[in-house]
Amino acid sequence: LSAILTQAGYRVGLYTSPHLDRFNERFRIRGEEISDAAFADLVSQGRAVWETMEDKPTEFEVITALAFLYFAQSACDLVVLECGMGGMTDATNVVKTTVISVFAEIGMDHMGFLGNTVEEIAAVKAGIIKPGTIAVSAAQRPEVSAVLQKTCAEKDTEYREVRKSDIKDVRYVFENQTFTYKEETKLKPGLTGSWQIDNAALAVEAVQALRDCGWNISDEALRKGLTETVWQGRF
Repeated sequence: LSAILTQAGYRVGLYTSPHLDRFNERFRIRGEEISDAAFADLVSQGRAVWETMEDKPTEFEVITALAFLYFAQSACDLVVLECGMGGMTDATNVVKTTVISVFAEIGMDHMGFLGNTVEEIAAVKAGIIKPGTIAVSAAQRPEVSAVLQKTCAEKDTEYREVRKSDIKDVRYVFENQTFTYKEETKLKPGLTGSWQIDNAALAVEAVQALRDCGWNISDEALRKGLTETVWQGRF
């Protein structure tokens, strides 16, 4: 999604965790990692605040705050913001300017914090849904889908979910895969792995939601962004 929006000409911030090789990977604008000097400057600004706090923030809270500061000072048009563990109490969830909420497939993870059943975990992760926006989801198991739809109904938020039946003409070989999603034919995701077809379909669905919100994303940007997406360390 970040690569597609960058191809569309927007100044896109990307916040992810963890990093693979360098901490700077977590903060990117238009695909470029933050420089050492810029990060050091952010830490200097943040330290003046957190060192005076009686209730000391966690490392992830500090990093998230610095990311928000970086993207704000850099005048980003949009930010693709990955939750930490995901959900209601996640440090990333202080944002008030959500355009769309995007859910990859939800399963049994971080059980010590999020819950012991997939329904409990889905309910916590659904906490990122904001009123009056659009929530976009990968194909989910029925019990997860029911939780997400219930939260959307409570918050007057439109719910859209990728349907497996809309993913067609899948051709998967090493370093050369194509598929069709709805009206978008012969899409070529740059990330290998058969499951990346599902991730790419989710990105296409998210792009359509952004278009419906008024963001200008051409078909060329969609296709080029999918093809040129790089994510080191995914195997």
